[in-house]
Amino acid sequence: MCSLTGVKTEHCIDLTRMGKNAKEVFVHPRFWHFFVLLWYCAKLEYVIRACTKQWLDAQKIRPEPRTYTAVCEEYTVQNEWFNERLFQLLERALEYTTVSLTLYRDKYALVPVLDASHEAENELSE
Repeated sequence: MCSLTGVKTEHCIDLTRMGKNAKEVFVHPRFWHFFVLLWYCAKLEYVIRACTKQWLDAQKIRPEPRTYTAVCEEYTVQNEWFNERLFQLLERALEYTTVSLTLYRDKYALVPVLDASHEAENELSE
């Protein structure tokens, strides 16, 4: 059953966090893009570190403090296209998740039933 919609479905995305006493969280596959792109935004540093480590391992480079600048410059030159693609994906992911959350907020956010008048707010602030 989808944790967001309550709809039963045969196939779900498992968002359950690993660990003791973790509550199972499943969402409908229609939310796949949102959660993958949200993960990408939240974990971009991890993605960059993993890609950089893979590049270093492939180059068989062991950076030392005196060579950090040269290694960084070489990485930048060799991975300019790839880094640009990571940035383009980040821009799209931020836009997609922001628009999705904004639409959700505008459509489903709770509106207070009682709205304090301006006079009551002024009295409370005094």
